Amino acid sequence: MLGLVIAVVISIYYLFQASAVADFLVPALGIAACSAYFIKLFQHVRQGRTAYPEIELDNQAKTLTLVQGDNRIKVDISHILDLRLKYRSYHLEQIQMTTQEGEVLRLEGYDELEDLGAELELLTPSHNVKRSKIRIR
Repeated sequence: MLGLVIAVVISIYYLFQASAVADFLVPALGIAACSAYFIKLFQHVRQGRTAYPEIELDNQAKTLTLVQGDNRIKVDISHILDLRLKYRSYHLEQIQMTTQEGEVLRLEGYDELEDLGAELELLTPSHNVKRSKIRIR
Protein backbone atom coordinates (compact mmCIF):
# COMPACT_ATOMS: atom_id res chain seq x y z
CA MET A 1 0.00 0.00 0.00
CA LEU A 2 2.74 2.43 1.00
CA GLY A 3 4.68 1.52 -2.14
CA LEU A 4 1.69 2.38 -4.32
CA VAL A 5 1.27 5.73 -2.61
CA ILE A 6 4.94 6.50 -3.20
CA ALA A 7 4.64 5.39 -6.84
CA VAL A 8 1.65 7.70 -7.40
CA VAL A 9 3.41 10.66 -5.74
CA ILE A 10 6.51 10.13 -7.86
CA SER A 11 4.38 9.75 -11.00
CA ILE A 12 2.56 13.00 -10.26
CA TYR A 13 5.88 14.76 -9.62
CA TYR A 14 7.30 13.57 -12.96
CA LEU A 15 4.03 14.45 -14.66
CA PHE A 16 4.42 18.09 -13.64
CA GLN A 17 8.13 18.10 -14.57
CA ALA A 18 7.52 16.73 -18.08
CA SER A 19 8.34 19.05 -20.96
CA ALA A 20 7.69 16.84 -24.00
CA VAL A 21 4.73 14.67 -24.91
CA ALA A 22 6.82 11.49 -24.54
CA ASP A 23 7.70 12.48 -20.96
CA PHE A 24 3.99 12.42 -20.04
CA LEU A 25 3.58 8.76 -21.00
CA VAL A 26 5.33 6.95 -18.09
CA PRO A 27 3.82 9.05 -15.24
CA ALA A 28 0.36 8.85 -16.79
CA LEU A 29 0.64 5.06 -17.07
CA GLY A 30 1.81 4.87 -13.44
CA ILE A 31 -1.17 6.86 -12.21
CA ALA A 32 -3.58 4.83 -14.36
CA ALA A 33 -2.17 1.52 -13.08
CA CYS A 34 -2.49 2.53 -9.45
CA SER A 35 -5.90 4.18 -9.72
CA ALA A 36 -7.75 0.86 -10.17
CA TYR A 37 -6.26 -0.39 -6.92
CA PHE A 38 -7.19 2.80 -5.07
CA ILE A 39 -10.78 2.64 -6.32
CA LYS A 40 -11.09 -0.98 -5.13
CA LEU A 41 -9.50 -0.09 -1.78
CA PHE A 42 -11.87 2.86 -1.31
CA GLN A 43 -14.87 0.61 -2.01
CA HIS A 44 -13.62 -1.96 0.49
CA VAL A 45 -13.08 0.67 3.21
CA ARG A 46 -16.48 2.23 2.52
CA GLN A 47 -18.13 -1.18 2.83
CA GLY A 48 -16.66 -1.54 6.32
CA ARG A 49 -18.48 -3.77 8.79
CA THR A 50 -21.02 -4.97 6.25
CA ALA A 51 -18.21 -6.97 4.64
CA TYR A 52 -18.22 -9.29 7.67
CA PRO A 53 -20.96 -11.91 7.90
CA GLU A 54 -23.15 -12.03 11.01
CA ILE A 55 -22.50 -14.91 13.38
CA GLU A 56 -25.34 -16.68 15.17
CA LEU A 57 -24.49 -19.33 17.78
CA ASP A 58 -27.34 -21.58 18.92
CA ASN A 59 -26.33 -23.34 22.14
CA GLN A 60 -29.44 -25.58 22.22
CA ALA A 61 -29.04 -26.98 18.70
CA LYS A 62 -25.22 -26.73 18.86
CA THR A 63 -24.99 -24.96 15.51
CA LEU A 64 -23.02 -21.98 14.29
CA THR A 65 -24.61 -20.00 11.47
CA LEU A 66 -22.91 -17.38 9.31
CA VAL A 67 -25.28 -15.02 7.51
CA GLN A 68 -24.30 -12.55 4.80
CA GLY A 69 -27.09 -11.21 2.68
CA ASP A 70 -29.09 -14.16 1.34
CA ASN A 71 -26.31 -16.68 1.96
CA ARG A 72 -26.39 -18.87 5.08
CA ILE A 73 -23.68 -21.28 6.16
CA LYS A 74 -24.66 -23.62 8.98
CA VAL A 75 -21.99 -25.61 10.85
CA ASP A 76 -22.93 -28.34 13.29
CA ILE A 77 -20.57 -28.00 16.25
CA SER A 78 -20.60 -31.75 16.86
CA HIS A 79 -18.96 -32.17 13.40
CA ILE A 80 -15.94 -30.03 14.30
CA LEU A 81 -12.80 -32.15 14.18
CA ASP A 82 -10.39 -29.39 15.12
CA LEU A 83 -11.01 -26.07 16.88
CA ARG A 84 -7.93 -23.85 17.03
CA LEU A 85 -7.94 -20.73 19.18
CA LYS A 86 -5.00 -18.53 18.21
CA TYR A 87 -3.88 -15.90 20.70
CA ARG A 88 -1.60 -12.90 20.43
CA SER A 89 -0.59 -11.20 23.70
CA TYR A 90 -3.35 -13.02 25.62
CA HIS A 91 -6.05 -11.75 23.23
CA LEU A 92 -7.91 -14.11 20.93
CA GLU A 93 -7.06 -13.09 17.37
CA GLN A 94 -8.39 -15.98 15.31
CA ILE A 95 -10.68 -19.00 15.50
CA GLN A 96 -10.13 -21.78 12.98
CA MET A 97 -12.48 -24.76 12.69
CA THR A 98 -12.08 -27.88 10.57
CA THR A 99 -15.20 -30.01 10.02
CA GLN A 100 -15.58 -33.70 9.22
CA GLU A 101 -16.27 -32.79 5.59
CA GLY A 102 -12.84 -31.12 5.39
CA GLU A 103 -14.16 -27.55 5.34
CA VAL A 104 -12.01 -24.95 7.08
CA LEU A 105 -13.72 -21.92 8.61
CA ARG A 106 -11.59 -19.07 9.94
CA LEU A 107 -13.02 -16.19 11.96
CA GLU A 108 -11.02 -13.07 12.74
CA GLY A 109 -11.63 -9.37 13.20
CA TYR A 110 -14.91 -9.60 15.12
CA ASP A 111 -15.57 -7.48 18.22
CA GLU A 112 -16.81 -10.29 20.48
CA LEU A 113 -14.37 -12.95 19.33
CA GLU A 114 -13.27 -13.79 22.90
CA ASP A 115 -16.87 -14.57 23.95
CA LEU A 116 -17.48 -16.64 20.82
CA GLY A 117 -14.26 -18.57 21.41
CA ALA A 118 -15.24 -19.30 25.02
CA GLU A 119 -18.69 -20.54 23.94
CA LEU A 120 -17.28 -22.73 21.17
CA GLU A 121 -14.70 -24.13 23.57
CA LEU A 122 -17.46 -25.18 25.98
CA LEU A 123 -19.55 -26.81 23.24
CA THR A 124 -16.68 -28.62 21.49
CA PRO A 125 -15.18 -31.78 23.03
CA SER A 126 -11.96 -30.90 24.85
CA HIS A 127 -9.78 -33.31 22.82
CA ASN A 128 -10.68 -31.32 19.66
CA VAL A 129 -9.68 -27.91 21.08
CA LYS A 130 -6.16 -26.57 20.60
CA ARG A 131 -4.78 -23.25 21.81
CA SER A 132 -1.80 -21.66 20.15
CA LYS A 133 0.07 -18.38 20.07
CA ILE A 134 0.55 -16.30 16.96
CA ARG A 135 4.19 -15.37 16.73
CA ILE A 136 5.17 -11.97 15.34
CA ARG A 137 8.37 -11.95 13.33
